[in-house]
Amino acid sequence: MTDQSLIDWYGNPYHLIAATEQGVTMRFGRFAFAALFAWPIAAAAEPALGTWELINPEGQTIVLDLAPCASGTADLCGEVVRAEANGSDASLPMPGDRIISGMTPEGAGRYSDGRIYVATLDRELRASMELSSDGAEMLMEGCMLFVCRELSMSRVD
Repeated sequence: MTDQSLIDWYGNPYHLIAATEQGVTMRFGRFAFAALFAWPIAAAAEPALGTWELINPEGQTIVLDLAPCASGTADLCGEVVRAEANGSDASLPMPGDRIISGMTPEGAGRYSDGRIYVATLDRELRASMELSSDGAEMLMEGCMLFVCRELSMSRVD
């Protein structure tokens, strides 16, 4: 098979770098190129470390710090930095309380398999989070059985 017939077959000469008697050796292709440049973009959006503010359905404002759960782990946990009742008489988490735990990064700003503690219910719920493309907002979903509720968090820092 000649170089020209290989180019004709693949339709794009950039897919073909070298031809050998045993077959075609593709050292660089469209997919390798895309993977090489897509990886830093996905890594730049993660992790969602930092300080976040959320306003829960009871009207309470909670500021929390998202950080690795333990040294050397990729899972994220969130501890309360400040909580304001804003006239609500519902239970309020205290500064230092860990209300988010075990959020496992999936890539592209998504986290799953986590837990969130809801003080008003005095329960831990299954949770997941998704970071917005600009990194300024995060949507968190907590589920109990088949009932789920979403909350939006805004980056503070």
